[in-house]
Amino acid sequence: MKFARYYPSCSCLYSIVQEQGESFQPLDCLSSLMDFVKGNGIKVTDDPVSNAFLSMNKYENYTRFREVWLPIQE
Repeated sequence: MKFARYYPSCSCLYSIVQEQGESFQPLDCLSSLMDFVKGNGIKVTDDPVSNAFLSMNKYENYTRFREVWLPIQE
């Protein structure tokens, strides 16, 4: 079982995205970030890394906020 993971330093775009509902839909919650990447001609170099840092209203609409780091080429 791993409790920590090392990520080598690299250039990244950083964003906070909001999710709602029971299921996690990565393509939906990352769509605005990917629109920014495409609109600015940015080259993505690896998979995104994310961390949910706030969850609320689990029994209503279950809103979560997630930090996302997207590795890019400078």
